[in-house]
Amino acid sequence: MRRQFAVALLTLLPVPFAVAQQPTPPSDPTAPTQANEPIYKVGGQISAPQVKHRVTAQYTDEAKRANSQGVCLIGLIVNAQGNPVNVHVVRSLGMGLDEKAIEAIRQYKFRPAMKDGKTPVPVMVTIEVDFRLG
Repeated sequence: MRRQFAVALLTLLPVPFAVAQQPTPPSDPTAPTQANEPIYKVGGQISAPQVKHRVTAQYTDEAKRANSQGVCLIGLIVNAQGNPVNVHVVRSLGMGLDEKAIEAIRQYKFRPAMKDGKTPVPVMVTIEVDFRLG
């Protein structure tokens, strides 16, 4: 019985190793930084990026019918060129509103964050997208 257990365990072990050795996919062309460039947080010597162009997130028909309201939190990185990248949901609302919030924020344009007031740098930020029925 012990021998069967050991054989069964050994047959399972190679699978994770094979998965771990698979090549990584090519890097995302919209990646915010070079591989060795840090991503900053706002504060201290790092100023916050400023929105230059904003797009309003649209309600989905499903959310309107359900009278759904609330705040969806979207995390992203504003790269050194002022573009939103790595846009993702931090706090979900559901009913398609998360996707609408992401769609809108991907169209935002920013003045990039500045380090020491001189050098544009990528920063992590969170944006609240407020869905309210009028």
